[in-house]
Amino acid sequence: MVDVHSDQHIFLIDPHPFIPVAKQDSRGRKPSRYVTDATPIEVKNWATQQINEAWQRLSIGDGSKGKIDVEILHGRVWLWDKTESRARYWHLLVRREVKNHDEIKYSLSNAPENTLLLNLAKMQAQRYWIERSFEHAKSECGMAEYQVRKWQGWHHHMALVLMAMLCMLEERIYNEVETPLLSCFDIRQILVSTLPRRNLDLDEVILQIEKRHKKREDASRTATKLKGASGRNFESG
Repeated sequence: MVDVHSDQHIFLIDPHPFIPVAKQDSRGRKPSRYVTDATPIEVKNWATQQINEAWQRLSIGDGSKGKIDVEILHGRVWLWDKTESRARYWHLLVRREVKNHDEIKYSLSNAPENTLLLNLAKMQAQRYWIERSFEHAKSECGMAEYQVRKWQGWHHHMALVLMAMLCMLEERIYNEVETPLLSCFDIRQILVSTLPRRNLDLDEVILQIEKRHKKREDASRTATKLKGASGRNFESG
């Protein structure tokens, strides 16, 4: 499933690409590029040509404000990139909001031909849930709160975030019947208030500060040496 622009060209019939036959009395190179006699159409124009009864209202999931209902327009179309010897058969999905017909989304899918329309509509809506997952990961698990210099540190941080997100997901699934509105924020609040936290004494706090200062001094000293070495190399060159 991939979103496309409203001016994406599609074919309503198989364009049957072919290489033109060179004329006997023609000079120059022989034709080598595929062409077609079929005329493409933009997806937005195709959608406006459909009757209102062609739009089907579907419920694609539960959101924070209740069920998510949308109107879907579906068709089977051909796409051709002007280089291949044949066109490809795709699902075309056009989605609009029930209360706002001006908000329209166009998507193409190479799912099997017999795929149910409801499944296609849910596939198209996955971007919404992925974005919500990223929002939860950033706001509740510190996904964007890292200061690393190497990929290994970044991988470690992301692994911990994903583990925390998995824990929250399992808790929401486990409590879905009794507490269907349980959110990631609720779970984080519960963990913050119930997990034991070790109290640091003054000596340990000062020791940690000294370690951080030592790392900063070493980093600054290394950066100064590298800068000096690059300056000498430039002068010698």
